[in-house]
Amino acid sequence: MSEPVRAVLIGVAATVGLAMVWLLAGPLLTIFAGLLVAALLDAIVRGIRRVVPLPQAPLVIVVSLAIVGLTATGLSFGGMGLWRSVDELVQMLRLQAGEIYQQLASFGSGSDLLPDDPGAMLADFMPSSAGVFSSAQFLFGSTMGLVSNAVVIVFLGIFFALAPGRYRDGLLRMVPASAREEARRAMDGTGHTLRGWLVTQMVTMVVVGTLMGGLLLALGVPNAILLGVLAGLLNFVPFLGPLFSAVPVLMTLATQDMTTLIIGVGGFC
Repeated sequence: MSEPVRAVLIGVAATVGLAMVWLLAGPLLTIFAGLLVAALLDAIVRGIRRVVPLPQAPLVIVVSLAIVGLTATGLSFGGMGLWRSVDELVQMLRLQAGEIYQQLASFGSGSDLLPDDPGAMLADFMPSSAGVFSSAQFLFGSTMGLVSNAVVIVFLGIFFALAPGRYRDGLLRMVPASAREEARRAMDGTGHTLRGWLVTQMVTMVVVGTLMGGLLLALGVPNAILLGVLAGLLNFVPFLGPLFSAVPVLMTLATQDMTTLIIGVGGFC
């Protein structure tokens, strides 16, 4: 096969592959999320097996049931009320952003560059909780819905975690025999790195959320627990997550007195 023909075939194959990835973006994201859940469950089970040497499958089931139970307990003891308070937080942030806008507009003629009606602009940046839910539902697929996709992701994670070696070996069958050992080492190394990253992220999320929520609660800031949960969850996103979580916290602190603002900013930094 000549080089031009090979280049054309590679280009066609790459184009078809990218088109398939684009068309199957939803299912691929669902599978990837399931792999993340499986990696987290596997990391927890590996830690438990160092103390309790039981088979993989029973430990995965026990850990999954424990997580579901803890989640249900959290929702029954204020979790749903915390979700309902999202609207209150969004409305407060809108009002605070409007006040900041008015202060900027009072500085001089430079305010002509700002829009006359900040309400519509703020509504675009900070939609209601119903709008956030609708956007998330559209992102994860409007056919099955957000809840259905979450259930699929959880069950995929559980099934992957029950026998990770079996799925790995199945993928290795699609690799040429001469390269299987190298591919096995690469997959094992990737799994080890992913498990370590997930555990580190989860611990960081809990620490950041607890410290931020506790500090805001001690300062008497409204919606302190919700802001702490938001800070912890957004910390999962590398680099940009902490910056995004700082916006509602700083805007909320701006409604308080100067001492509270300085202490809160110092604690956040």
